[in-house]
Amino acid sequence: MAKEDVKNIYLVQHNNLSGSHLSVTFWSEKLQRSILEGSKELFKQGKPIITDDLLNLGNNENQRGKRIYIRAALTKTNASLLKQAMVYKGRPFKFVWNSFGRILVKVSDDDRPKQITSPEQINELINMK
Repeated sequence: MAKEDVKNIYLVQHNNLSGSHLSVTFWSEKLQRSILEGSKELFKQGKPIITDDLLNLGNNENQRGKRIYIRAALTKTNASLLKQAMVYKGRPFKFVWNSFGRILVKVSDDDRPKQITSPEQINELINMK
């Protein structure tokens, strides 16, 4: 990833003691997807993503080895849907996750992912079981 790949980067300060985080957007959706897919592979291997994995830090030694958390920015509607679906994780949904802003659920291992687009759809899926 090069400096030219970054469209926007800004520091978000928190009002509580949790500190702050950086929000980054990229010019290329392909690069964003590549970074997310790479982070999923590291996560599956039980390895945290650190600054050295994604950034050319140059002489900025104090930033080396810091853990990076990747979280998709969801719309208020989709954040609400994800929260509602998570209430039913374990029963009836075995899996609940978001992928590139979409909320997805699976009822079983061999079930195909279903995209959730409304609270009514969550209720329909709950009442199917």
